[in-house]
Amino acid sequence: MIMTYGDSPAASHVPAELGKQIIHATLTLGDFQLQASDCPPDKYHKPQGFAITLQINDPAKGESIFNALAENGKITMPYGKTFWAKGFGQLEDKFGIPWMVNCS
Repeated sequence: MIMTYGDSPAASHVPAELGKQIIHATLTLGDFQLQASDCPPDKYHKPQGFAITLQINDPAKGESIFNALAENGKITMPYGKTFWAKGFGQLEDKFGIPWMVNCS
């Protein structure tokens, strides 16, 4: 689910330039949900000091997810087999968010 500021009940209370920004997004991953939103430009700070790790059981699905996240982003460690995993890779997505995809 994705809702923009412009599509929300708050639309009339925010500047027009925020209309296409995300006020609420939910990603459902099995039994879990990851929720996110864009922050107003005056509150934004570049993300640093963390990475989101996705633990996947299927190496092919892990590679597919890795490739989708890497689109228009920057791969910092290509997805591949390691001594601890059937598949592992690191990247920064197109929004500058650091990700690790691990299939142990």
